Amino acid sequence: MVEPVALSLALLSALIVIVSCEYSASECRSLGFNKANLLCSSCFYLAEHDLEVLVNQCRECCLQEGRNESSTLYPQAILEVSFIKSDKARGFPNLSIKYVRGADPIIKLLDADGAVQEELAIDKWNTDSVEEFLKMHLIMDHSSNDL
Repeated sequence: MVEPVALSLALLSALIVIVSCEYSASECRSLGFNKANLLCSSCFYLAEHDLEVLVNQCRECCLQEGRNESSTLYPQAILEVSFIKSDKARGFPNLSIKYVRGADPIIKLLDADGAVQEELAIDKWNTDSVEEFLKMHLIMDHSSNDL
């Protein structure tokens, strides 16, 4: 007869293996996903294109959206682009748009004094990803329209 403690340890080990089956960055790349900037909400769009079979792999390669205690929130940001196709920026009163001819798009996250704290290249991001990122990293103060 198997001892209950040994059986419990075996089941716990199996559970840990199942829970931690997240793919590595190279495994995700071989599947066609970029783990560094794949937001989990994007995985749901696969079903719209009859690609439901990829959803589980996508979910193993994606970054969870959402604020947590370790997320830094910024009071303002600058979006530098050569053109803009969407009016979604109007929903962020603390976001200013700077048009730079021929430049790759970037987001500059600023502190309260207007000093750049982080700068991110976003040339591979779609509009929804930019919007989600801003929702996660900008302080959403709808009462001020200074920018």
